[in-house]
Amino acid sequence: MAPTILPLATLFLAFSASFLRIGEAEADRLTAHKLNSHILQESIAKEVNENPGAGWKAAINPRFSNSTVGQFKRLLGVKQTPRNELSSIPVVTHPKSLNLPKEFDARTAWPQCSTIGRILDQVIL
Repeated sequence: MAPTILPLATLFLAFSASFLRIGEAEADRLTAHKLNSHILQESIAKEVNENPGAGWKAAINPRFSNSTVGQFKRLLGVKQTPRNELSSIPVVTHPKSLNLPKEFDARTAWPQCSTIGRILDQVIL
């Protein structure tokens, strides 16, 4: 029985490895597609502007009208995280039925934390 199990286990491992590579390739393709998508979309501005309760008017800023998600992430200083660092981070999910408070103020929730209420100078020179 042992001689049969080894080839089957090898076949299973080879299949699993190729499946994972296919999954990674598909994820890379989707990621590349998202990064090359335009950051501003008329449909989003239209949806916001058709909502009377939005409280603001959306418009397409000409400076960013042709920017992609990848370009915008770079502009905001997003640094790419190597895949091997992400693999060890557990994925945490919460049920949609989780009752969250309507309002939350970290200053009152954690008054012992002296840095929460402090706003640092955010001016760009």
